[in-house]
Amino acid sequence: VTAGSGITPALAMVSSLMALHAAGARALPALTLLHACRTPAHVPMLGRLLEAARTLPRMRLLVLASAALPAVSAAPPAAAGSVEELYRQEAAARHAEGGPEAVGGGAMPLPPGDGSGAVRVSLGIRLHGALLAAWMPPPAAETAALLCGPSMFNRDVAAWLTEAGHGESSMHVF
Repeated sequence: VTAGSGITPALAMVSSLMALHAAGARALPALTLLHACRTPAHVPMLGRLLEAARTLPRMRLLVLASAALPAVSAAPPAAAGSVEELYRQEAAARHAEGGPEAVGGGAMPLPPGDGSGAVRVSLGIRLHGALLAAWMPPPAAETAALLCGPSMFNRDVAAWLTEAGHGESSMHVF
């Protein structure tokens, strides 16, 4: 779970997993990456993260940009599969659901199954406890939560993880 420039250690882990995958490694760990930022422009290597989420069989990616959604009609044309297309899909879905407030306070559910390969790029939503609980794997001996962001962010995320049943020993703050 990262915020702002705290994504740097996660980028290193994702790059290592991509290299292992390219080399044919079979037993890669599951990875759920939640990243909070102000705008999509504040996500270094977002294209690489999207590629990893589509390539690594057990990776899920949720990017939350707190800036407001642009109007659907104002969104520029975008290439299929691009970050801009994901934003357009998000804007259209939220418009159909009744606007930003229809999703903003809720916990965006994962697709059916374990959610592997899920990619969600959302604008106008801040990370909160219910959303974190919906996207994080359940507490288990093999589950580790790695946090890297501003101190207040790390404090809030650790509290939400504790409320969801994750023990302090399973959390590491960079």
